Amino acid sequence: YTFVRASVEGKKVDKVGTTVLISDQIPLMLYDGDLCLHGSGGRLTTVVLDTHANKPGRDAKEQLAAVVRMRKHNEAWELCNLINDEEEWKQLGRSAIADLNIGFAIKVFRNIGDVAMVYALE
Repeated sequence: YTFVRASVEGKKVDKVGTTVLISDQIPLMLYDGDLCLHGSGGRLTTVVLDTHANKPGRDAKEQLAAVVRMRKHNEAWELCNLINDEEEWKQLGRSAIADLNIGFAIKVFRNIGDVAMVYALE
């Protein structure tokens, strides 16, 4: 889940994805996609959530969709540079606007040369 403090819809919590755990593991702490678990026998283990894992078969557009859902705009910027598709850039810009991150949205639309949108946001 992702907690969104400021958006056009107000404060909200969005479901980003799911990760399957073994039944005898108890989650203790979660930070930046790393989940620390208490296992049987008192062992501590760490698992990377499926939403944060870079799987080899995952293409760049899937990764971009995941980081946009997690509101990681700077990582999404890097992936958009890699993909270099105008529609993906626009989606990132719209996501930034929805999260009231106007400065970042201006940067995105300026990068793709959408002068009208930059002017409207300023």
